[in-house]
Amino acid sequence: MNPILQINISKHCAVEKRYIIDWVLGEVLGLKYIIEESEIQSSTEIIRGNKTLSICSFLFDKLDSSWGSEIILEDLNWKTDNINILGTFESISIFTPKDRQRRDSNIHIPYDILGSIFWFLSRYEEILTDDNDKHDRFKLTNALNGQNGMIMRPFVNEYIDILWKCISRLWPDLIRKNREFTIYPSHDIDHPSFYWQKGLVDIFKSCAKDLIVFKNAVKATDKFINWMKYSLALPSNDVYDNCDWIMDQSEKRGLISSFYYIPIQTHAFDPFMPLEHRIVQNQLKSILKRGHIIGYHPGYESYQSKQVMNEGLAKLKSTLKSIEPNAKIIGGRQHVLRYRTSITERILDDLGHVYDSTLGYAEHIGFRCGTCYEYPMYDLINRKKLRIRQRPLLLMDVSLISNRYMSLNYEDAYNEASKIVFECKKYNGDFTILWHNSELDTNEKTDLYLSILDA
Repeated sequence: MNPILQINISKHCAVEKRYIIDWVLGEVLGLKYIIEESEIQSSTEIIRGNKTLSICSFLFDKLDSSWGSEIILEDLNWKTDNINILGTFESISIFTPKDRQRRDSNIHIPYDILGSIFWFLSRYEEILTDDNDKHDRFKLTNALNGQNGMIMRPFVNEYIDILWKCISRLWPDLIRKNREFTIYPSHDIDHPSFYWQKGLVDIFKSCAKDLIVFKNAVKATDKFINWMKYSLALPSNDVYDNCDWIMDQSEKRGLISSFYYIPIQTHAFDPFMPLEHRIVQNQLKSILKRGHIIGYHPGYESYQSKQVMNEGLAKLKSTLKSIEPNAKIIGGRQHVLRYRTSITERILDDLGHVYDSTLGYAEHIGFRCGTCYEYPMYDLINRKKLRIRQRPLLLMDVSLISNRYMSLNYEDAYNEASKIVFECKKYNGDFTILWHNSELDTNEKTDLYLSILDA
């Protein structure tokens, strides 16, 4: 068992410092410690015996004096620096005080590592602007790691490794907690069936596209025949009704898939199919029977409304309990990744969600939260740790291949996805991937999905 470290912190942002210390030193590194606050403390100090590791904490000082104000952006010194700690040079972007004085300690880190971690986990930068996209989503171009073109780097994991190198140099007998690389395949079931609400005109147009654009008469014929079967409530080959295939692929790899359903329509952007429909019912029954996870996919207008969020959650819960009395909803993801930091997470926390997996960008894959580790979310309004945890979304299918976003061909999409997987494996992190059931409708897409799972 690791011995107890003493950590001295100032009273500036003491709650925020405790939150980050508990996650980094406690949950991630698995160390034992006690925390003491002091009026005169300037830097954060980790002490054991006659050795001290001091860490600059200037960012917390600035946050404490101007919480939630844009004024702090003028004073922040976010820069890419060649960090030289313990003789190792590493180029990394981090919050850096303009006056980096030496401290009387065994090792001094002249960068605000803990403050930088808080910045990314809490999504503090997201409450400083209303310059969002057309769906009211925080834009990558407004993020510090987006502006630096470093969205593909898990900064938080890098910061933690720097901190651990210093700790283990001073106290080589300490043991870091072991982690294992984990894949979390998740699937937003926006369209449970390809044929839902498609009339004869819709099918003719789709079949005509197959014939004229893709020169595929077999596909067009099969599509029309299966539409007829669907209309007569007969078993049909529905390219979107593929949850069993998805589970087959996950089980071959020892994985558990999560399927997120929209229970009520809140806006025209919600492609709603009733949970009572026979196809959805069959999917839900199969998912529960096979031991995979059903989660909540709150509709477009839910992200700022507890009433709307609760209405949908109650509907999904009652539907599942009619199938399996012990079924539980523990998490999910916002539809269209629509999310308002300081509001959405508090609503989900109040409703008892265990985790959320919304925080990724639609326009680009990568590390919006700077990490591939799950973490407890933070309430920036009431300034306290929440019970709900964030499972950061690192890769979404349409981000890679849609013309609206990265617009990559399949080879380049695989190469970019592999970079994310590599970083997750490097830090024994969690690779959370979103692949819609409706984006498995061609051999090229299914091959890309499976190749990413096997990367």
